[in-house]
Amino acid sequence: MKTLTVFTILQFLLFALLSFWSYTLTDPNLVLTSWQPYWNVQHMLWQLPASTKSVTYVVLISLCIVNYFWLYFRLMKEQFVPVFQTLMLAFFISSAPLLFSYNALSHDVFNYIFNARMVLKYQADPHVQVALNFSPDDWLRFMHNVHTPAPYWYGWTALSLPPYILGGGKFVITWLLFRVWSYLGLILLILGIQRLVQNSKGKSVNLGLLLFMFNPLVLIELIMNSHNDGWMMALAVWSFALIVGKGKVKTQNIVLSFVLLLSSVSTKYITAVLFPVWIYVLLEKSVSLTKLSDKLLKTLQLNVFDVSALLLFVPLLTTRSQWFHPWYLVWSLSFLPVMKNTWLRKGLIVLSVTSLYRYLPWMWNGAFEFNEMILMQQRMVTWVPLVFALLYFFLQKTQKKSSI
Repeated sequence: MKTLTVFTILQFLLFALLSFWSYTLTDPNLVLTSWQPYWNVQHMLWQLPASTKSVTYVVLISLCIVNYFWLYFRLMKEQFVPVFQTLMLAFFISSAPLLFSYNALSHDVFNYIFNARMVLKYQADPHVQVALNFSPDDWLRFMHNVHTPAPYWYGWTALSLPPYILGGGKFVITWLLFRVWSYLGLILLILGIQRLVQNSKGKSVNLGLLLFMFNPLVLIELIMNSHNDGWMMALAVWSFALIVGKGKVKTQNIVLSFVLLLSSVSTKYITAVLFPVWIYVLLEKSVSLTKLSDKLLKTLQLNVFDVSALLLFVPLLTTRSQWFHPWYLVWSLSFLPVMKNTWLRKGLIVLSVTSLYRYLPWMWNGAFEFNEMILMQQRMVTWVPLVFALLYFFLQKTQKKSSI
C-alpha cells in the first residue's frame, strides 16, 4: 500500500504539471475564458520558445515513465498486487489532473465536437458533408481537418451526441464534457479488462492490468488528448469478456457479445479484424479445434489475445492509415493483461514509451505542420529504440540460457 500511495502522489503532481504545460500549445484562435488572470498566464505560456516547451515535455514525460516502471518493479519485487478497488482509487486520484488539461497533442476532439454539431444544429450528415461547408461557424477555427468527411463510422457519431447535447451549445462546457466522456470510455475499458482477466485467468487483478491502467501513453492519449479509442476498445473487450472462461457460454451472452463487437466496429472499423478471434473463442471447446490450435499456438508461444493484439496492427498497413499515431497502441495494449508472449508484451511496453517521445520533433519545430523530415525523425524516435530493446532482451535471454 505504501508503494502505491507514493506512486499516486507523485503521478498526481506530475500530471498536474503536465496539464499546466499543455496550455503552452493552446490553439491561438481558441478563447477558453476571458478571465484576465487566465489570459495573463496564457499569453506568457504562448511566448515560451519551442525549445523550452519541448524540453519541459521531455522532462515531465520521462519522470512519469520512471514513476510508472518504479511502481511495477517495486510491486513485482514485493510479490504483491493491490486489490482492484484500491487500484481504481489510485487511478482516479493520479489521473484527475488530466481532466483539466488541454488536448495539446491532438485536435481530433474538435472534429468529434463539430461532427455532432453538424448533426444536431445543421441536420447534416458528417459522413457525407465536410466541416468547410459550414465555414461561417466560429467553432471551425480550432479544427485542422475541415476538408474531408468524418473518418469514423456512425457508431461514434451516435456516441458523440450525448456530451454535445449536455453542452447546451456552449463551446467550453461541451469541450469539457467530451473530455469527461473520453474518461468514462477509459473507465469502462479498464472494467472490461478486469472482467476479462477474471474470466480468463481466474484472478481479479494482475500486474498486466496495472501496466495498462497506469500507462502514461494510455492516460495521455485517452484523457488529455481525448481520443475515442477508449470507447472502441471498451466495447470490444467487453465483447470478449462475456464469452471467455470455463463452462458453456449462455446464448444471451453470445448475442450481447456480438452486438458489442459490432458496436465497436461501428465506431472506428478497426476492431473488425477481431471477428475471426471472436468466432474462434466460441468454437474453442471443440476437441478437434482445440488440439489443432493448441499445437499451433504453443509452437508460436501465443494465445488468442496475443493474436488479437497482433491483428490490431494490420489496419496500420492499409492506405487508409497514412502513418502511425501513438494512440493506435491503445488497441493492442488493451489485451496486455491477458497476453502470453513475453516478447510481444515487452515490445508493446517499449513502444508505449518511445511513442510518447514521437511528438518531440514536431514540437521542436514549432508544433505547426508536419513535413517529411519531421515524419522521418518521428519514425526513428519510435522504432529504432524498439529494435535495440528487442536485441537487448534477446541477448539477455541468451545469456541466461548459457549460464544454466
